[in-house]
Amino acid sequence: MNSIKDMLRDYLDFNRGEILTKEPRNPGFELTIPGKRDIINVYEGKTEEGDSHNAYRAIESFLPCRNGTVIIYIDKQYRDFFGAELTSTMTLKDREGEEFNYCLVGKEVLNLQKEKVLINSGRREIKVVMPWPLYSLPIYVHFHLVLRGVVL
Repeated sequence: MNSIKDMLRDYLDFNRGEILTKEPRNPGFELTIPGKRDIINVYEGKTEEGDSHNAYRAIESFLPCRNGTVIIYIDKQYRDFFGAELTSTMTLKDREGEEFNYCLVGKEVLNLQKEKVLINSGRREIKVVMPWPLYSLPIYVHFHLVLRGVVL
């Protein structure tokens, strides 16, 4: 018997005009910093089984086409994102080819065991969350770097 979570996911996928198979999952987005080499495939949500994928959009966050915060968790570290300077551009591209460009306006380090990444429903923004410091093992990390960008 399907769990309620599976049925809800199938319902949401059906109402987007497509049924997605469980294996293999297709990425929903590509995240890049123009002019850099890293292209990150971003999947929709993290499954209970534990994906081998290293980046996913938090299902409680907004879609990039909506007015609100998009939260992307990255389990692996990417030098291009660690070294991104303020005012750099981040691009999130969906499966239909639509691009959403964000200007990097802030960086902060959070202890995710004590603090949450806040979702703002009044502003189109992106928050990219990854383990901190660079080269630390993600399973032992409590601190995360949060990059915040606002839509251009």
